[in-house]
Amino acid sequence: GVSRQAVHDLIEECAAEGWAEECECCQKHYKASPTLIEAGEDYAKFNFDTVRESGVIDAFAALSSFQKLRQAS
Repeated sequence: GVSRQAVHDLIEECAAEGWAEECECCQKHYKASPTLIEAGEDYAKFNFDTVRESGVIDAFAALSSFQKLRQAS
């Protein structure tokens, strides 16, 4: 588990860096800031592009086709 103090410190650090912000509903809840959301989306796109450009998808499709041919014979 994680101590309450560790969670509190992490939230404070994230808020200080602009990665988290208080919710409008009350001062007890936090949510990801637009900056963090944008960074997460950029990272996901980077990973998607990296996988797509690596050729691994084509290699997997070729391997899958080969395995189907072997099973059919």
